Amino acid sequence: MRRIFLVFTLALFVLPATTPAQAQQKVQIGDKEAILHVPPNPRASAVLVPGKGNIIPSDPLLRNQAALNAKGIATLTVPHDTRLGQAIEYMRSIKAPVALIGVSAGVSYAARGVGRGAKPDTLVLISGSLMPPGKLPPAQELLKTPAVLPPTLVMANRNDACEFTPVAAAEPFVAWTGGRATLQWIGGSGTGRDPCGPNSAHGFMGADAEVVDGIVRFVIR
Repeated sequence: MRRIFLVFTLALFVLPATTPAQAQQKVQIGDKEAILHVPPNPRASAVLVPGKGNIIPSDPLLRNQAALNAKGIATLTVPHDTRLGQAIEYMRSIKAPVALIGVSAGVSYAARGVGRGAKPDTLVLISGSLMPPGKLPPAQELLKTPAVLPPTLVMANRNDACEFTPVAAAEPFVAWTGGRATLQWIGGSGTGRDPCGPNSAHGFMGADAEVVDGIVRFVIR
């Protein structure tokens, strides 16, 4: 009987460490509540900054969060105006290297964070406002200088018809970075009526696997 009790007691200590840790957790970053997902044996981390709807299930990054986790990337999804420097350092304690990934309106928030001193190991900007003039604050103005950029991946869809994120700015922005950024053209079209929505070319609907694979190749070094 004592042997059975000892085995059961040991099991209580062993099971939590071996159970996959992908369950959603809420964590506090400054005055904002963020959502953390950590897969077993993560290979890297990413701070995800969603688009105009903020943290909603249809957002392209949230739509692909589980796929990123399955590839070994721990994710912290943050609301707009989160202190991104703090979010990055929090994820560095989970697993380095740490990427900062913004989509659509999230590109402007990500660029502002880096311009103010946040230091991700890599930066991924997807379907964002990149160069002035723009109806959203463009990344170039928020960064101020390309010298603050880490290795950066710009993802853009030639079929993106969103007036806030003109795709014609992708190549000039990459040229402005002086070699710090590379450009990946992505696919997707979708059937959504909103050209700036998640179910459109802007939200790379139909090309999720392509985008996830591109992020993973860039982030995990």
